[in-house]
Amino acid sequence: MPKSKRALFYVSLLLITVFLWNTGILYPVRMLAVFFHELWHLLASLSTGGRVREFVLVPQEGGHVITEGGNAFLVGTAGYLGSLLSGIVILVLSDRTKFDRLVAGVLGLIVVFIGFAFGDTLFTVLFCLIVGSLLLGMALFLPSEINDLVLRFLGLSVMLYAPYDVFTDVFLSNAYLSDAGLLSERVGGSPRLWGTLWMMISLIAISSVMVYLLNKPLPGEEVEGEGETHTEDYGDDWRDV
Repeated sequence: MPKSKRALFYVSLLLITVFLWNTGILYPVRMLAVFFHELWHLLASLSTGGRVREFVLVPQEGGHVITEGGNAFLVGTAGYLGSLLSGIVILVLSDRTKFDRLVAGVLGLIVVFIGFAFGDTLFTVLFCLIVGSLLLGMALFLPSEINDLVLRFLGLSVMLYAPYDVFTDVFLSNAYLSDAGLLSERVGGSPRLWGTLWMMISLIAISSVMVYLLNKPLPGEEVEGEGETHTEDYGDDWRDV
């Protein structure tokens, strides 16, 4: 896909996402972003020697993970930045590889497993089961082109949700009820300091990823130069309130 067409594609995808953001159509996508947020709290706790006491998603686009032990800084930071990373990975894999069905299938398995292994409420388990099953069904029965389009949409939406989440939690709500507030209590610094840092990291990361996707040709894709054409080949209670 030529650079201009890729740019138009992503601009269109972005406009659709913004237009539908607060509608019921994107509710499962927003909840999936919340899932990734809480998942990264869980992973950060377990990977640093902590224990997860509770993993909960709530219908009001929120959730929490209650942990014991683990590295407080990593657990607190992992939510927003981890969901950002999840969106970036999904988007880049769908754009740069042809393994869309595999990516969708693995993602579906992860969502279902986490729901059954750690979910502590009926809504948490049902959400993970339904969304995970839809991703698995998409991987098994729908063509790669559909998987590719859905994954790009999911990746872009989850990636953009991270700075939106930080802004609404830290700057538009009571920052002390957010991860930034809890991190402030356990590590130091003001909640808005952490929120500003996470916002800056998110915006820089998103800008860098989009520049990379728009400017780096796909394997074998033609690139127009000065009068010639060539091809390039590329051989502890962390809450989301």
